[in-house]
Amino acid sequence: MLKRRNLYGSDTLQEKSGDLKELVVALGGPEPSAIAFVAAKAREVLGEEPISYVVRCRGNIVKNVKGVAAPNSGNGRGIDTVAILGIVGGASKELAVLKFVTQAP
Repeated sequence: MLKRRNLYGSDTLQEKSGDLKELVVALGGPEPSAIAFVAAKAREVLGEEPISYVVRCRGNIVKNVKGVAAPNSGNGRGIDTVAILGIVGGASKELAVLKFVTQAP
């Protein structure tokens, strides 16, 4: 058995059959998707849209988020853009949260 820690902090067990390979969809790259998912999860935990937020991350994350346009953002870039998209996108999509964000009519 293979013991893994999931995103929510609890341990899960998976049977190991040969090589364990996991593919997680991260639209827009892993760094923007991670920030968007964390922001979406924070909103879910709060139970309402936050009034304000602060995102803290390492320099290499900042660099990588600034370097790519966030999907479905009208070419928006940066931590604020992906965090806001995550807040409105919803945590149920996990790292694919940016895929399901659309522009308001």
